[in-house]
Amino acid sequence: MKKFLLLTAACIASLCSYSQSFMHGVGMVVMVDKMPFRDATSSFGFTYSPRLNFLENGNTSLSVGLPLSAALGGSYNVHYGSYYEEEGNIRYSFNAPVIVNFNYGKGATRNADKRLGFFVGGGYAYYYSGQTEFYSDDESAEFNYHRGSGTTGPVGNAGMRIGVGRRTHNIEIKFSYMKGLGDFRPDVYTFATLFNF
Repeated sequence: MKKFLLLTAACIASLCSYSQSFMHGVGMVVMVDKMPFRDATSSFGFTYSPRLNFLENGNTSLSVGLPLSAALGGSYNVHYGSYYEEEGNIRYSFNAPVIVNFNYGKGATRNADKRLGFFVGGGYAYYYSGQTEFYSDDESAEFNYHRGSGTTGPVGNAGMRIGVGRRTHNIEIKFSYMKGLGDFRPDVYTFATLFNF
């Protein structure tokens, strides 16, 4: 027990000896999910990515982040001719992962002196996907149908950062993959481009 307490105290002391900083960025995201019973669907939206560097040293850091993403997608079709038919769907999705990243180079810290940087990491995520379908025709037949489901699962991500403008500003290009563990076990792919402050 004494060894454990000494190790814990040493870890806390080493954490306190390194600087910490908050960083964040905003951007655009494309989310693609694939479930066993249907084709892959995609949606387009926005992402906000805050992170806290809890270990920093020159051009490297370890960070914990919560990159939140929300996206919309869908389709709409109208058929004219001997009859009129209107159909479509609206898809929406939300992704909230907690990720620990190793960061190197640009964007790793506020004082990083590299023009390029990269990051890689993993964590755990919550993902929700919903869809509303609608149909109507000239014989007054119509329906609206909604379905949606949420799941959690492990997630991994990797990407690069390119310095622009002032010292801390950079453009981030990121890819992530999540494996849902819920009933439908979706594969969720996320592609994002952000501007980090």
